[in-house]
Amino acid sequence: MLNNFEKLKILVIDWMLNRTKKVIIALMAIFLVSWNSSSFADKEQQLSKATKALQELANSQSVIKSNRLLKKLQSLQAQEQANSQKATLIQSLIETLEQSIYIKKNENRTLAHEFDEQLIKKRVALTFDDGPHPFNTPYLLDVLKEKWAKATFYVNGNKVKKYPEIARRIVEEGHEIGNHTRNHPELTKVASSTVKRQIRETDEVIFEATGVYPTTMRPPFGSYNHHVKQYAGMPIIMRDLDTLDRRVRNASLVAKDIIHRASPEDIILLHDSHLTSAEAMREAIDGLRAKDFSFATVSELIWLDADNKNNFDGLVFPKGTKSF
Repeated sequence: MLNNFEKLKILVIDWMLNRTKKVIIALMAIFLVSWNSSSFADKEQQLSKATKALQELANSQSVIKSNRLLKKLQSLQAQEQANSQKATLIQSLIETLEQSIYIKKNENRTLAHEFDEQLIKKRVALTFDDGPHPFNTPYLLDVLKEKWAKATFYVNGNKVKKYPEIARRIVEEGHEIGNHTRNHPELTKVASSTVKRQIRETDEVIFEATGVYPTTMRPPFGSYNHHVKQYAGMPIIMRDLDTLDRRVRNASLVAKDIIHRASPEDIILLHDSHLTSAEAMREAIDGLRAKDFSFATVSELIWLDADNKNNFDGLVFPKGTKSF
């Protein structure tokens, strides 16, 4: 005949098979019956075994499962208040379980903190210029959704006006949308009034389509001067890594170049106006993740938020970057 501790081993296996309710009922039945029929010395020994087993059990399970067990024990304790022996046993098990949950939560916080730190240290921002494109951008959004990767899209106002549903989808799926002027002029070669109009009109078109204003802008051709900085009203975003995807129309070569050259905190320049750039993303994202990179929007990468936005107006990122 199995002793109580051997029965508990069976219950642990049963627990691993996620038969949670059945396990709890059987666990309590074994130890409560044993408590009622044993001598004082046996009670102490049994309680010790039960406490140790429960602790090991809780340590092997998630906090959520342990909390479920805790609630059931607390409910059972309330029902057994009239029986001091049973209530004492249950209280001891509750205290053991609470301690295990506390330890597990602290371990989880530490692991989560270490994990977050690692992710922050090896982030990159994928950025796509010159969209939205009626075919390439939705295809790219499908890939990013499949791969759970964020990106930033620097869009042209005229194209947003033509394809507002694509711009709206960019925002709805958690990506950042940025200003890339209305029709892509080289801003250092036009009048200051044109610079202002190109930026402001694009801001409004983006807002009409998506309900949000862009928080960063990228000047076409990476060309800027003091007028651009004056009228931007937001950070000016350049790039760390130029994939030259506008010349290299080969998805695999673009992907391999990104994987090989990417460094932590890089802003990576791509164009969703080219299908090969969109096609390169599956391989590029998988390759970067294999090297422990994670993906952020540009605003996340430069720590831009509502509280410090005004301090970033007209600043150029990466700092010290000249025109392309």
